[in-house]
Amino acid sequence: MPSLFDFCVLGNGPLGAAAAWQLAREGASVCLIGARHDERVSSHNDHSRIYRTRHPDPYWTALAEANLPMMLELEQRTGIRFFRSTPVYYDGIGNVPLSDQPYLTRNGLNHQDPCGGIIDPLAYIRALNKAAREQGAIIRSTVVTSIHTLTCSHQVHTVDGNVARCKAIADFRGLYAKPIGQGTTVARTTLLIRHPPFHEPHCFIRTVLLDPQVGEFFACSHLDEDSSTQTSKFVLADAQPHLLNSSETLQAWFQDGYRHHPKLPWALDEIRRMGFEIQDLRLAPCAFTKTYDGRPKVQVDQSHLRFYGCNGGAVKCAQSLSRQVLTQGLMQAISTS
Repeated sequence: MPSLFDFCVLGNGPLGAAAAWQLAREGASVCLIGARHDERVSSHNDHSRIYRTRHPDPYWTALAEANLPMMLELEQRTGIRFFRSTPVYYDGIGNVPLSDQPYLTRNGLNHQDPCGGIIDPLAYIRALNKAAREQGAIIRSTVVTSIHTLTCSHQVHTVDGNVARCKAIADFRGLYAKPIGQGTTVARTTLLIRHPPFHEPHCFIRTVLLDPQVGEFFACSHLDEDSSTQTSKFVLADAQPHLLNSSETLQAWFQDGYRHHPKLPWALDEIRRMGFEIQDLRLAPCAFTKTYDGRPKVQVDQSHLRFYGCNGGAVKCAQSLSRQVLTQGLMQAISTS
């Protein structure tokens, strides 16, 4: 183990894990530091994210399209499957008209993404970690408590009493990173529904909704199957985002606040109206950082790169986005040195 790493990457979510692998495969000595996913709240601590290439902002479309071959290559390299090709339907955008199917017609789902699917975030992280370790990266499962910047290096202190020394830091801690600019934290509630099977596995993103207080309603449907029941994960996005303005409100949301979202009755009625027979319901918290223009921000100061603002879209393009962030950050570092 080196006494001085080239990079410490902070945060072992999809972006941090992708950044660690990219740096390690380019020959850098890397220490990836992140909390265990079952010990610290995070929005990627589950097994489903919609992968889609159609997005109102072409910035996210380009990143998602670039990420697909990267994910497929990573699956082949590591033998860990985290991506499933699955139909993703829209009620307003897309390029592939659908055939007449009662479920889709009833719910106004009239277009299909050409490359849709479902990503398992935790399996994605496992694959990225495996690939990074194979390139020599060191991974520590702990929480950063403080960072001390010295003349030509940094010291990263962790809760277990250890210290990692490095020449540069790449900080991808998401909700736990120091905010940059005008970013805000947006809260959401996830509904996990068990129901009898009645449609093929699919995802949908609906934006044409009767309630003006709901901006989007989307789902990964039929995630886990057995002979008699299926599971679907629904999320509603408020037209006016519910903001968490402090670490205390963030913690409170993940502890119990998500159970009291004012639009939960609407969501349950809408799920039933769409044709789902609810047999069991579980709620889960979600939160992400949002920026004024819906795109991530990067700040570099004294070889310390900080990423902020996944805007709810980073998992589907973790590798392509981390590559872009690192390239942009290194260019900033060169221009200011």
